[in-house]
Amino acid sequence: MKPLPFGLADPLHIGPPLPWSLLFVLALLLLGLFWLWRRRRRRAAAGAPAASPPPPPPPATRRDVLGAIQALRKRYRKAGSVRRACHELSGLLRAHFERRGKLRFSTLTSGEIGRVLGDSPLSRFFRLLS
Repeated sequence: MKPLPFGLADPLHIGPPLPWSLLFVLALLLLGLFWLWRRRRRRAAAGAPAASPPPPPPPATRRDVLGAIQALRKRYRKAGSVRRACHELSGLLRAHFERRGKLRFSTLTSGEIGRVLGDSPLSRFFRLLS
């Protein structure tokens, strides 16, 4: 082989090959990282909360509102979760008031609704929620 000009190396010179044991360790490391990634992804997917069903449409008439209140009372009488029942009742009443009046009760806090309603048992209910 004839000598190459100054500064150029032999293009076929790659260096010594990597030992098989190092390649085996790198392959095991890659497999382990892939396994950890898959496991973390599965746990994240399994731990994600299920989407809650959409709330039922608000009742249109006063009779429908009273029926919905009675249904809430029956549903939560045995369960004993008063807080959840109060918040569902609050949402029901907010939707009813929005349909009746011109105010957007969904954007107001419970305390603000209590002040808007004045001095009534219903305003006291909303003030207790805040």
